Amino acid sequence: MFKRITSRHNPLIKEIRRISQGKVSNRFIIDTVKPLEIAHQSERFMLEKIVVTERFINNNPQLLRVFKDKGVEVIVVNEEVINIISDAKVSQGVVGIVNFTDWTKQDIDLDALSTVVICDAISDPGNLGSIIRSCDAFSVKGVFVVNDTCNIYSPKVVRASAGSLMNLPVVVTDIEGLRDFLIKNNFKTYAADAHNGKDLLNTTFVGKIAIIFGNEAHGLSKNIIPLIDFYVTIPLHGKAESLNVAAANAVILYEVMRQRKGG
Repeated sequence: MFKRITSRHNPLIKEIRRISQGKVSNRFIIDTVKPLEIAHQSERFMLEKIVVTERFINNNPQLLRVFKDKGVEVIVVNEEVINIISDAKVSQGVVGIVNFTDWTKQDIDLDALSTVVICDAISDPGNLGSIIRSCDAFSVKGVFVVNDTCNIYSPKVVRASAGSLMNLPVVVTDIEGLRDFLIKNNFKTYAADAHNGKDLLNTTFVGKIAIIFGNEAHGLSKNIIPLIDFYVTIPLHGKAESLNVAAANAVILYEVMRQRKGG
């Protein structure tokens, strides 16, 4: 039998809401199934407990058994309570609490053709999560977030990344720490520019590269501009003036991968 909670005023429910708001260190919330599966297989991220509805129990008996076998505490709540602690538009009937240790620059495993991505003041959690997901898909070695980029462990970022933020290092740092890393490891930096950079298709990426993406509305921060070696622009032939930052990230990373793979 599982422990049951029926009140929204239960201390655990209040604690989950505080975690979701980023008010508790080294904890974050997962409210979709795929990231939960990644978390329970991870060595760095520990799934402490899950809060589920009867709907989730009935729809996912095998996954629930795996969680139980791994020693994850399971707590059952009603639909009203799950909707309070999950900010997903349509709840999947589960919320997990994850304990973690922050990624550091030392976790990034570099080689001669390493690519890293730098998120400069990205404000939309959906964009940041999508960027991290694309980085995971295209074998980026690590992601840096600087200049008040949104909380990398907010529920919306976790959801949009589909759990990818647990697959590769996502490092929160300042400009000085970023500069030291880039110089020490001989990176060339490329900033995405909607109009004034070199055509992406005429750009050759050599050696270790870092690709910088600026804020959705205001572009690149002043303090990051001195770190930039080159600017690149994605050629567009339709009526749209530019791409969403997450879409631009995916396009540029695909071109980098194509060149690296000799495609």
